[in-house]
Amino acid sequence: MVFDREKFLKKAADQLSEEIASPDYIIIQTINSIEDLNKIANLCSERLREWYSIHFPEFKSKDPKKYAQVASFFDRKNPNKEKLFELFGQEAEQILHLSYNSIGVIFDKEDMEALQSFASFTLKVYNQKEELENYLKKITKKHAPNLSSFCGEFIAAKLIQKAGGLKKLAQMPSSTIQVLGAEKALFKHLKSGTPSPKHGIIFQHPLISGNKKEFRGKIARKFASKIAILSKADAFSKNLIVDQIKKKFENQIKKILEKSK
Repeated sequence: MVFDREKFLKKAADQLSEEIASPDYIIIQTINSIEDLNKIANLCSERLREWYSIHFPEFKSKDPKKYAQVASFFDRKNPNKEKLFELFGQEAEQILHLSYNSIGVIFDKEDMEALQSFASFTLKVYNQKEELENYLKKITKKHAPNLSSFCGEFIAAKLIQKAGGLKKLAQMPSSTIQVLGAEKALFKHLKSGTPSPKHGIIFQHPLISGNKKEFRGKIARKFASKIAILSKADAFSKNLIVDQIKKKFENQIKKILEKSK
């Protein structure tokens, strides 16, 4: 048999193109981008708080996006009251009062413009992150409807990302799915005998994280077993079976929690 180099290369190129064009690849790249933007947003937010606090140290907000919004337009020397009231309503009166009595430094025009430009950039990062999160929800729901409905689009996307694709996730046993994302803890357990991890990415689901520690392992096992079933449906049969699986899971959780009483 003569080896046909051109035919082999074409087949390899076609397979690569098919893989890159798959929804899996798009989901993985999108969630990687969101994670990168989240790191950038956190770094920018931290730097912005330090910078803006020189000008207006009394202003506080737990919402980093709202803090960036204020820093992008509010100059104590020339306060934009209209925008402030749009953003905070009656609470703006208190912020204005704090600004009039602030011990912060009044920046000159050039310094203020530099600060506000950085605040606007930080705000754009948050907005871009939100846009990608909405896009991720849309494509994950379309590509893995059963999985998305059961555990939420973000957890579904994280599982697909960590597994390397929906089909790879579908081929994993539920015991592997249960600890997917907890590889460091698992290696530590194997190396030094520390307690084995009971959950990885799936811990982010409120039914696991929101329950008492003593129940989390049992709930995580049931949860992972349902993900194994639903990922197979999404990857191969394409049947929408999530409603019946949800009912079974809810009944199992009730039994687990009732035994504790």
